[in-house]
Amino acid sequence: MNDDNQISHPNKRASLAVTLIYLGIIIVSFFYVYNRIFDGKINLNGDNISYYLLGQALATGQGYVNTTSRAKQPHRHFPVGYPLVVAAASKAYSSEIIFIKRVNGFLLISAVVILFLLLKSITQNNHISFVVALFCILNSNLLNYSYIMMSEISFLFFSILALWMATKVNFDKPIVKNGLFFMLILCVVFVFHIKMTGLALFLAIATYLLINKEKKYLLAFGLGFIVCSLPWYLRSRSLGGNSHMKSLLLKNPYEPELGAIGIADFIERVVSNIGRYIAREIPSSTFNYVNITSYSEALSWGEFLVGASIVSVMLLGLYKMKIYRSLIGSYLFFFLGILVLWPEVWYGIRFILPIVPLLLFAFVYGIEQLVTSLAQKVRFQKQVPYIPIALLLGALFLVPSYLEPLKALERASKQPYPISYANYFKLANWVNENTPRGSLTCCRKPILFSLYSNKYSVPYKNTLNQQEFIEDLEKKGVDYVVLDQLGYSSTAKYLYPTIKNNPERFEVIAYMEEDPITYLLKFKKK
Repeated sequence: MNDDNQISHPNKRASLAVTLIYLGIIIVSFFYVYNRIFDGKINLNGDNISYYLLGQALATGQGYVNTTSRAKQPHRHFPVGYPLVVAAASKAYSSEIIFIKRVNGFLLISAVVILFLLLKSITQNNHISFVVALFCILNSNLLNYSYIMMSEISFLFFSILALWMATKVNFDKPIVKNGLFFMLILCVVFVFHIKMTGLALFLAIATYLLINKEKKYLLAFGLGFIVCSLPWYLRSRSLGGNSHMKSLLLKNPYEPELGAIGIADFIERVVSNIGRYIAREIPSSTFNYVNITSYSEALSWGEFLVGASIVSVMLLGLYKMKIYRSLIGSYLFFFLGILVLWPEVWYGIRFILPIVPLLLFAFVYGIEQLVTSLAQKVRFQKQVPYIPIALLLGALFLVPSYLEPLKALERASKQPYPISYANYFKLANWVNENTPRGSLTCCRKPILFSLYSNKYSVPYKNTLNQQEFIEDLEKKGVDYVVLDQLGYSSTAKYLYPTIKNNPERFEVIAYMEEDPITYLLKFKKK
């Protein structure tokens, strides 16, 4: 392909030696840091346990079902990709939560190693690749998610693997004899089944093939993706459609009573998201020292100018890429394009995390190109080959300040659960020991509650209509209700008023005395 012309290296043997040394440093450094910051506690967002329990359902042959509910209905919210990773790890070695957490750490370092090889083929420079890899293994956001049972790191691994495969496929071979190409299709399909944003990877590779006029491969790639994705799409459709897609059409998925989004609302959402990603998500996800105190505060001009400067350097780095620019650039474009369509309440670094290593590369390469251009203008042409080495030394100089957030992760790993959650889990243990087998509890964090109670749990309905709220409890067959103080607005907005105004339907039977108090109430059915 026209985009695949490789740049020769004057000393391949020396380059190989440097590559191996750098990879050795990366791997050893990662495991040293990882073991210091690893947190064995479960994450309190609840989604990580959903992934874990879905993986266990697959591993034990129950199918892709919600094991926390009596009906064990087919699951349709989370994509099946990461639970398949959990199931495979559980069947291969162990289903212990600590082990599953460490699998994500293995996937992260594997992704960084493949990224190093990918960037080396793009830049033909070990030093730049090493700088990017170094900042990846020291990125507090990536490290934080490398021990949480969430899908971001597995998405990162398989997407980087797919990009690397795309650069290695020989498009001069007949399609039917090109095994690596078919592996690429399967890899892209799997990424799509990990997160919906995997569609960006498909569109990027399709764009890459289109630009390079590989029409037969483009057709085969498109057909292969559709055929392989069709079975799970039909399953989702038979179950009522993808819940994420429905959430996109609401003004606020957490307050459905606000209704569907209109055209003006949609335009406002996109503009707001673009500004926030430039000013906050991109800087804070790529650089450890950029902290966001509160997403509820309005963007400041200072934030926007810093973010715009960072993004400008990244765009320069992408523009200056000599090969695979269409592949990497279009992937970042489509990925971010999908993110800005999402509801504004879906903020934070989690969603952008899978492209952080590529954003880091774009920034580092942009800086290298700026310094090189400046050196050439002041007639330091002889020093230009040493700029990547100077960049490496500069990066190492920044490492001490870059490590401060890692110390915060290390401190957090040694801390106990917050008291509100400790009470919540204690109450769940009480339910495990003191309620009948098969009992059903309604609560704010049902997945977390089920893990500790070993009983069925369901969420309550987010509705201001208290009669509708109680009818939903009746319909679900709820036995108990948890009144928590975890800090979520829905408890005070929906649950507490219903209990307070309908005392004849709820009876306190247990509570954790330590402040903040957590109550267990028996729901009196009619």
